[in-house]
Amino acid sequence: MDSQLRTPGYFRNLKPTSFLAPLKEHAAMGGEIYILSSCLTGCQALQDKQGWVDEYLPEVKRERRLFVPCGIN
Repeated sequence: MDSQLRTPGYFRNLKPTSFLAPLKEHAAMGGEIYILSSCLTGCQALQDKQGWVDEYLPEVKRERRLFVPCGIN
């Protein structure tokens, strides 16, 4: 599974789930949204995750996207 997660495009090509609609609604009402996610290092995971958010949740500013390396508290 780890090798699949390290495949370029893996995270970028994931399809969104139903949680997007409430987040978009909250943002449209002026609410602030932050993203906190762990991220594999040594591969393209961070770029893929940023690209995914750029496409599906562009309302979330880059400075409010917190990607922490896997294994770091």
